[in-house]
Amino acid sequence: MKSTNNRGLAFFEARLFDQAVADFTRMIELTRGSVDAYLNRANVEIARAPDDAARMRLAADDVAAALKKNPLSLKAHLVQATIDNDLRRPGAALNSLDAALESFFREAATLAQNPATAPSLRAAERVLTEIDSRRR
Repeated sequence: MKSTNNRGLAFFEARLFDQAVADFTRMIELTRGSVDAYLNRANVEIARAPDDAARMRLAADDVAAALKKNPLSLKAHLVQATIDNDLRRPGAALNSLDAALESFFREAATLAQNPATAPSLRAAERVLTEIDSRRR
């Protein structure tokens, strides 16, 4: 299955969109709806024709399916914000970004409780704090 997803990503990078969609669709079938496969297929539609409302609806349907499987998916909210932006819906794009931030903070809080990931998060926080202080 992973090879199908990887091949789909390679097709996407090569801008062979029909083949990428076929592989991601196959991944959705094989995995009974992988969130990543839905989002990868949505990204293909966005890249293929960002000004095509029908393609954006297909992408939005895939994001909705991904969010149904995982309502807290950070990636899904970010892809939805991209769609909203491309469709010139700034209010909806901001709402999607707000949802993405909430998902990010929930995920970070969960990772902070895990002894295996907490040290990395503390190190990342120190680096981000240092970067922020240099910008001022």
